[in-house]
Amino acid sequence: RIANSLRSSLVPRCDSHSLGSVCDHGAVTRTEDSRATTAPTSHPVLEFFGRLVDRWGISEIAVAGFAGTALITLGSYGAGALPANDPTRQIPVIGLLRHGWLGLHVALGLYYVGLSLLVVTWLVLGRLLLTGSSIGTVAVRGEVLDPAALRRTLIRWMLPLLVSMPLASMDMYSYAAQAQLARLGRDPYTFTPADLPGKFLDNVAWKWVDTPSPYGPLWVTVSRWVAT
Repeated sequence: RIANSLRSSLVPRCDSHSLGSVCDHGAVTRTEDSRATTAPTSHPVLEFFGRLVDRWGISEIAVAGFAGTALITLGSYGAGALPANDPTRQIPVIGLLRHGWLGLHVALGLYYVGLSLLVVTWLVLGRLLLTGSSIGTVAVRGEVLDPAALRRTLIRWMLPLLVSMPLASMDMYSYAAQAQLARLGRDPYTFTPADLPGKFLDNVAWKWVDTPSPYGPLWVTVSRWVAT
């Protein structure tokens, strides 16, 4: 009887509970949750992008990146830092992006869609280079892609941007005016774009018209060489 009493005292006693069962293990009381736990669900937007880039290889990445920069370039003709006297406004299709509220917002839409696509493509390319797969999670050693193929891909991405309008800033026109001052033999630390009337002055932002060059002699030398 003594042995049976000892065995019964060592057996945990569990009582039913609305949240599960409560078991008494001697000095330790543990609550066991009988409710099933569900795995967290991801956001629908993330699921969409996950399905979109699933199993992308370098060929799909190259095409998507090129499409992104092409859309950015097209949008720049309506939403970029446009020059005052721009002959491209006469091009039939591109010229439509310059007219009215609709043209501006269509151009902005093209720009932001292209920019978003390019960012996603960069992220997928980075994951591919790190893990060997567009959906990988573990880094791998060694080269995943041929460096020559990667260079060709990046060069193709840059090609549309070579013919785009300046994006998000008009500072390039200030650089061009200061380069012209240096080319004409005028000191860009003494003279300003206001001393250079004509098409270069027409495109300089008003706040930089009377501002001398803030850059060092190396920049001035290189910009004079480019202007020449």
